[in-house]
Amino acid sequence: MKSNKQPELSMSATVAEIFSHPLPQVRRVHRSLTNELDEKRAQLRTLVGGSYRQLLGTADNILLMNEVIRKAEDDLARVSHSCRKTAIDSLAKGLSRIHKYEKTGLRREQLQRNARLKALDLQRLFIGRLLRQKTTCENNETRGETLILAVKILAVSTSLVNSIEELENGKMPDCRRDVLEIKRKLDISRKKLMGMIECILRKGTGDDREEIIEALIAYCFITNSGIIDALRYFLRLREVAIAESFAGSSQISSNGVVRVLLLFLRTLFDTQKIFPRRLSEKLINIKIESLLKDRSIRDIEELRFDELENWFDKVPVTLTPNFNYNDLDRPHTNLLLKEWSMNVSKALIKGFSQILGHQTDLKSIVNLRATVFDVWMKEGAKANGFDPTLILKGLREATNSRMLAIIQQNYEALSLVGTEIKSTVASWESGITDKELSLWDQSVRGIELNNGADLFKKSIIARTYGRNDAVLRALKCYQTWHRPIHEALHIIEQLKTQKWELEFEDTEDDDLGSNTRSDTLHIEDPKLLTQYLESGLKRSFKELQEEIDHLLMSNENSTHIGQISMYILRVIRDIRSELPLDESIQNFGISLFDYLYDKLTRTILGEYLTQFLQIFEKKTVTGRSLWEGDPELPAQPSPAAFKLIYNISLAMGRAGQDLWNCRAVFILKKVISTELASKKEAMIQAYIDFSFILKNAFRNCDSAVLLLVNDLETLIRSQVEFDTVTQERISDCTEKYWKKTSLLFGILA
Repeated sequence: MKSNKQPELSMSATVAEIFSHPLPQVRRVHRSLTNELDEKRAQLRTLVGGSYRQLLGTADNILLMNEVIRKAEDDLARVSHSCRKTAIDSLAKGLSRIHKYEKTGLRREQLQRNARLKALDLQRLFIGRLLRQKTTCENNETRGETLILAVKILAVSTSLVNSIEELENGKMPDCRRDVLEIKRKLDISRKKLMGMIECILRKGTGDDREEIIEALIAYCFITNSGIIDALRYFLRLREVAIAESFAGSSQISSNGVVRVLLLFLRTLFDTQKIFPRRLSEKLINIKIESLLKDRSIRDIEELRFDELENWFDKVPVTLTPNFNYNDLDRPHTNLLLKEWSMNVSKALIKGFSQILGHQTDLKSIVNLRATVFDVWMKEGAKANGFDPTLILKGLREATNSRMLAIIQQNYEALSLVGTEIKSTVASWESGITDKELSLWDQSVRGIELNNGADLFKKSIIARTYGRNDAVLRALKCYQTWHRPIHEALHIIEQLKTQKWELEFEDTEDDDLGSNTRSDTLHIEDPKLLTQYLESGLKRSFKELQEEIDHLLMSNENSTHIGQISMYILRVIRDIRSELPLDESIQNFGISLFDYLYDKLTRTILGEYLTQFLQIFEKKTVTGRSLWEGDPELPAQPSPAAFKLIYNISLAMGRAGQDLWNCRAVFILKKVISTELASKKEAMIQAYIDFSFILKNAFRNCDSAVLLLVNDLETLIRSQVEFDTVTQERISDCTEKYWKKTSLLFGILA
């Protein structure tokens, strides 16, 4: 049987000896050696890590020992300095003098005064050190606790000053001078403490209620006030803080408005939570024992109470706070808070209106509206005993009022377009104001083609549509006006998407439910703004059209009325291409088009039609020799007719292809037809004259002459298209008129 025992391959000296064994045995040996190597590597890593950690611990211990040694050396140096021969001699001499004065009773009051002055000086220095600490004291106390400690020490100092004045030698000049100096320094410290108290009470950053309570306790200590006085002081400071926040309303941001709203709400929350129960409980705990028995004061080594307390009178030793902590109840608190909230809410809405008054952009107002309403919806419902819908209503009215004012300014600015048109017409210079650049002008080649040839494309479009400098100025003025109007319409649509979940409880006197109030914000407000904007646009465009109409009437007899009409046509056309989406203004300028087209047509026709009509006054007919047929008639229109049509076509092109839409061409044809058809009246008059002259005054009975007269009469009647009754009427009229006037012609009759 083959043995499974692993051979001792470690005794092999060469690789050949190892691989002389079967391959499976070599593999097993390789795996075992690899595992053993990994285990030894892990053990080595563990040993190295442990040694490293031990080394780090040793380094930490060395640093700690160095710190301990340094402190010990400092203590030994201080003790050595205090135990030097001169210091011990000074103490011995002082003690001997004190022992001597105690036996003889001499200068005891002076020693009391000096001891109290020394205590006051130490207390003043310690208070100053506390005031210089910004956030916490050395023992990780909060700023409010540090403030209470400083106020307690200040109260002890005040009692000590009063006790010094009661001593017999307290009225001595040097003593009075020292007392006055100490009082001055204590007043400075008191003012600084009041400033710290005011700073804590004015702010409302969230989780700072304990700090507010401690600041109120400090206020009661300094001013010897009760809880009701502390409440009034707290509310007055918050009111001043809110008013000052709106003082610089031109620079305040939306975050600033939110901070003011939160400060108002936190004042309500803090007052309801602090007054009167929590503050009175704190004050009761403080009044249980005297201040000099307070461990927080006695444990301060810098004050040296253990040395100097023996020289104090009984009054400061038994000093206790002297303020009332039960002069306020819950109903009285709610009454004061309600009065305060009513006054401050009015100031809040007024300040918010002032902030909106400095806003000229609808978008910023809408963003501010969304931010303010969002905060008020979430936080306002948490206030007990206060109706948040009152402020919500005020904020909404202030926002809507300002938005309506801005919308009014925007649509009333359309009058600037009319002003631009009037100024252009008033300063009209023929050949300059109406100068147009041809689409094929060489100046087009000099336009730069960078940025996607944007400038080139704009120039081509402007030349195609006849937009010269005068038209472009008016168009730019209108586009400047149109941008805020378009933005206003977009913002009004945005208001419809702003919705809030109202968490306000319905009050007894509130006729609107929460759903109705929500609809007011995102349905009625946009509807109000839309209606106001639409009515304003309708009125502004109506006034602009009336202004243009009056301008045209005042320039009716101007020699430039044709060019002015072209200018106004182009301006109205460009305005209509960018009208706001409002049905009430879509007919803007339409009533002026026929008048403008008529003036345009008459300017285009110019003298061409007059020159054409003058050919009828000639005695000879051009091209008479080319008449054909029996009877002879013209084979084609006269050259004057062709020239008329050709000249009109060229004049239309020079005026601009952009002016000739279907309606303009229709008006042109109508004017030409009217002018030419008006010659019918002349032909009627000619027929009457013919009857009067040839058939009455110069009547001839020759048959050949009668034949010519009858042919002419037939031709005239065919042109005028008289019916039989009209012909008989004209014949009777001429015969009667001849009978009346024949004697006037003398021998001709």
